[in-house]
Parts: sequence; C-alpha cells; structure tokens
Amino acid sequence: MSKSSVRLTEGAIHTVLVRMTVPVAFSLFAHFLFNIVDTIWLGRLGTVALAAAGSAGFVVWMILSFARIMPTGVMAMVAQAIGAGQPGRARLATTRALLLSQWVALGTGCLVVWLLPRIFVWMGTAPDVAEAGRAYLGVTVAGLPLMFLGMAIEGVFRAHGDTHTPMWILLATLAGNAVLDPFFIFGWGPFPAWGVAGAALATVLCRGVGALVLTVMLVRRRWGVSVGRWLRRRKAYSGDSWVMLRVGMPGSISDVFFSLVYMVLVRIATPYGTAPVAALTVGHRVESLSYLLCVAFGTSVGAMVGQNLGAREVQRARHSIWMAVLICWLWMVPAVALFLSRPEWITRLFSSDPVLLVYAGGYLRWVASSQFFMALEVILGAAFAGAGRTWLPALVVIPTTMLRIPMAAWLSGMLGANGVWAAISLCTIITGLGLVAVYRWSGWERGLLA
Repeated sequence: MSKSSVRLTEGAIHTVLVRMTVPVAFSLFAHFLFNIVDTIWLGRLGTVALAAAGSAGFVVWMILSFARIMPTGVMAMVAQAIGAGQPGRARLATTRALLLSQWVALGTGCLVVWLLPRIFVWMGTAPDVAEAGRAYLGVTVAGLPLMFLGMAIEGVFRAHGDTHTPMWILLATLAGNAVLDPFFIFGWGPFPAWGVAGAALATVLCRGVGALVLTVMLVRRRWGVSVGRWLRRRKAYSGDSWVMLRVGMPGSISDVFFSLVYMVLVRIATPYGTAPVAALTVGHRVESLSYLLCVAFGTSVGAMVGQNLGAREVQRARHSIWMAVLICWLWMVPAVALFLSRPEWITRLFSSDPVLLVYAGGYLRWVASSQFFMALEVILGAAFAGAGRTWLPALVVIPTTMLRIPMAAWLSGMLGANGVWAAISLCTIITGLGLVAVYRWSGWERGLLA
C-alpha cells in the first residue's frame, strides 16, 4: 500500500469516519462556495441574473451528473482492490477511469451543445433570463474535459483514504474564483463586463487549474500507470472499464433525472413570477449546506464500505454506515434549527428583495423537516456505491424524484409556489424511507468487484 493511502479496515470506526469526513466536508463546502460566491456577486446584477444562474445551474447539475460516473466507479473499484490487496489492479483501474472520463466529457459536451437552443424554451424562462443562461452554459461546456478529469482524480484519492489533498486543492481554487469573479462579471481592471458568463469563466478557469495540479500529484504518487504501460496491459482486468461504468451510471442517471425534474419545477414556479424562480435558486443553494454535509459522510462511507468489503469485513462495513448516519444527524441539528427559525438571516446574503426573501424563507422552512431523511438517502446511496450495487438505490431514487413533478403541480394549485417547496420536502422523506427498506432486505453487501 502507498504511504499516502489510509487503511480503512482498521481503527475505531467513529474516529476513522470523522478523520475522513472533515476534509471531505471542507472540499464539498468549497464546491458549494463556488456557487455561493457566484450567486452573491450576481445578486448585485438583479433578479434576472440570479434566475439565469439558477436555471443554468440545474443544467450544470445535469452535466456534473455525467461527471460523477467515473468518480463513483473508480472509487468503488480502487477501494475494493486496495482492501483485497491488489494494488496493481487499483493502478490499472485508475488509468482506465481517467481515460474514460475524457470520453464521457466529450459525449456530455456534445449533448449540451445540441440541447442549448432548446433548454430554456423548455423551462419557459423569460427571454432575458434565457439569453444570460445560455451564455453561462456556453462557457461551462468549454471547461468540461478538465472538470471531468479533476472529479475522477478526486475519486481516486478518496479511494486511497486521502481526503486532505483534494480539500487543499479545492480551497485554493475557491480563493482564485472569489478573486476573479468581480473582475469577469463587472469588468474590473482590463477585463470587459461579461456578466453571468463571467461567473462561469472564473469557475471554469479555477477548476481547470485544480484538475491539472491533481494530475501532477497523482503521477508523483504512482497511483496510476503510464499510457504506454496501460496499452501493453490493457487486457489485464479488461472488464474493469465496464464495471466502473456500470457502477457509476445508475447514480449518474439518478442525478440527471434530478436535474431534469428541477427544470420542470422551474417551469411550474415561473407563472408565479421571477421572484419564486430566484427563490428556488437561493433556497436550493442554501439547502446545499446540509446536503453537502451528508455527501461528505457518504463519500467517507463509500470508501470505507469498499475497502472493508474487499477485505471481507462485512460487519465493520455495516457499522460504519449507521455510525455515519448518527454523527451526520447530530451535525445537522443547527442547520435545521436555522432553517426553521431564521431563514431570512441566510437568504439576505443573496438579496434584499422583500418578495424574494418571503419565497426563499418559505422554501427553507418546508425543506427543514426533510433534512434527516436526506441524510439517509445520501449515506445509504453512497454505501451501495461502495459495494458496487448502485442500481439498488436508483430503483428508489428515480421514481421518487420523478414524483416531485405531479406532486408539485398538484400542491401548487392549492399553495401557490409554496406547493413546489412542499413537494420537494415530501418526496425527500419518501426517498429516505425507501432506501432504508432496500438496505434492510436487498443483500447489498454481496456486490464485490475486486
């Protein structure tokens, strides 16, 4: 095992979990702050810019859904190979994943370019919102190869138990994004004022630099193999490419459905005015705080489950899942209390528009009741991914995600835009309970890959 790897099959479970999760949480918080920083600066341009970034943001979510194919697949494969004592297989899987990430990036970029003239028409956004949103997406597509590469490498680092390195790289790129945003958005200094597209450009540049740095560090640690060596040994474990795609695809498809559903929710909210659409943007991004905490624990659990199943430590894998759920719930209590009691404290960071504050506050109060179920959804989904059984949560998540559309249409008839928020909360509760049932009766721990 590399000296940079961490053995996740040893030590007190809660200690290992916290040690893994804290850097992941900071990393994901950095991902989140990319959007928050953009939103804060764009809020100074008005609700049209916020609505454009939010509408485009759901498309970016769809793009990143495809980007998650390789991080999910390579983390499960590499973690299980390490746990099983097969470092050569882990290195070959890493190289395969990085090469595959570029093909996935190319296919995703072509799809978005083809959809670009149609996406905002389908969402029913106002013409000025659609124009700014298309500019934002056009810049984002140009940066997909490096963004997809960086995310795949993050999965490799986490499979080895190293969550600190991705954290420091992301924090550095976040700082760069915060500095560049006002220059590109407002035209400070020698730059023209690119508006919404400027926010996308700052993000793409910083994420690209971060991906290149991670690539150099991966090579230095020798966690992969050279392309020439990979070509000579490409028949070794030749099925691993398909296995990684198979493991990564269900979660990716679930995320694609999620982003498509939110585009429909934008359409349902649009008749009530620009303020509810902007509130959906603000509320969704604020809720991302607690969501990313869940993802941080889920990321750690996925690596722990992978290594422990590879080492045939099934009971330890089970205990790590429920320990993560318990600790995550404890850490979520302050966020839930804030959503319920003082949502305006957070939403006022983005805008002082009184109508927007009312809608965004309503969003946060509605979703507060579903946060603990969201933890179940995310952590159990990550545990299935670590076991290589990603199709199991997809069978629950995709239908309950789609349920948001008819439920939002029905409830908005009675509650207005607040009906959309109610549908989001209720469906999250249903999803969390559904995954608990799947965990209990599915035999998920039989999904060994290595």
